[in-house]
Amino acid sequence: MTTSFPRLDRAAHLRTQPESLTEARDEAVYLPVWRNKSLVERADPPLPVLLDAREAEPLRSLAEDEVFLGFLDGRAAFALALPGDDEVAEHPALRGDFNDLRMVGLQLDESSIDVLAAARGLLYWHRHARHCGACGGATEAGDAGFVRVCQSCDERIFPRTDPAIMALIEHEGRILLARQPRFPPKMYSILAGFVEPGESLEQALHREVFEEAGLRVHSLRYIRSQSWPFPSSLMLGFHVQSESPDFTLDQEELEAALWVSRDELRSPEGFFYPPSFSLSGQLIRLFLDEKLG
Repeated sequence: MTTSFPRLDRAAHLRTQPESLTEARDEAVYLPVWRNKSLVERADPPLPVLLDAREAEPLRSLAEDEVFLGFLDGRAAFALALPGDDEVAEHPALRGDFNDLRMVGLQLDESSIDVLAAARGLLYWHRHARHCGACGGATEAGDAGFVRVCQSCDERIFPRTDPAIMALIEHEGRILLARQPRFPPKMYSILAGFVEPGESLEQALHREVFEEAGLRVHSLRYIRSQSWPFPSSLMLGFHVQSESPDFTLDQEELEAALWVSRDELRSPEGFFYPPSFSLSGQLIRLFLDEKLG
C-alpha cells in the first residue's frame, strides 16, 4: 500500500486549452468534495481518494462544478463539487469517507494537503461567485474553472485569496500566546489578522499586534506561508521582537494571553497550542526547536 502522495503540477498553461484537457480526461483522476469535505481513503496514513474516469462518470453528471487542478503523476486531476444532499455521500461510486480537512489534515502529508486545499478552496469560490458583483448577472465558469464570466456584462471574476499575517512575538526568550473566545477550551495560539486594503504586510503586522495586544514590535522577519482554504486565506508567518512584556488585550478579540518559555512549551500545564498542521503550530515548534534562524 502506498503511503505517499504525488505533488500537484498545476499546469496553468493548459487552462485555456480545452482540447488538451478533453484528450487528457480518459486517463484523468477526480477528487470529489461534498459539503466542503474531502474524500479520504480509510488507510494508515489516510490518502486522498482519486477516482478514475470510469468510477467518476456517474458523479460527473451530478456535479455542480468541475475544476481542473493540474496533474498528479502525469494524470490530469479534476475536483468535483457534489450536491450537499445526504444521499449523495452514499453514492455507490464513492469509497472512503468525507472528512473536514482541518481535522484529517493532522494525518496527511504536505502533498495531500496541497491538492485537497486547492480543490476545497476553488469549489468554495465557485459556489459563492455565481453572480456578478458589478451587475448581478449570472456567471459561468471558464479557463477550466479559474475564472467566472458574467453573462450580462462580460465581467471576468477570478478566485480570491485573502492575505493574513501571523505574528510569533518574542520577548527575552518567551513568546506570547493568546486565546480567542471561540477556541477550544485551554487552547492558545499566536496572534493573527487580515491585511486591509492599502496595507503592506509589515503595516498590517504592526497594526494587528498593537490593536490586539497593545505591543510595539521590531525586527520583523518573514518565516513561511500556508494556504488556509477556510474559506480562502493565505497565512503569512512572521517572527518579531516585542519592546515590552506588558500587553493590553483587546477584550473583543482576545480573552487571555500569556508569555511562555521553551520549557513551558515542552511540558504545557493548563494550556495547549495548535498542532503542526497549522502555520501557527509550525511557528511555535520552530521557536521551541530553536530553528527560526
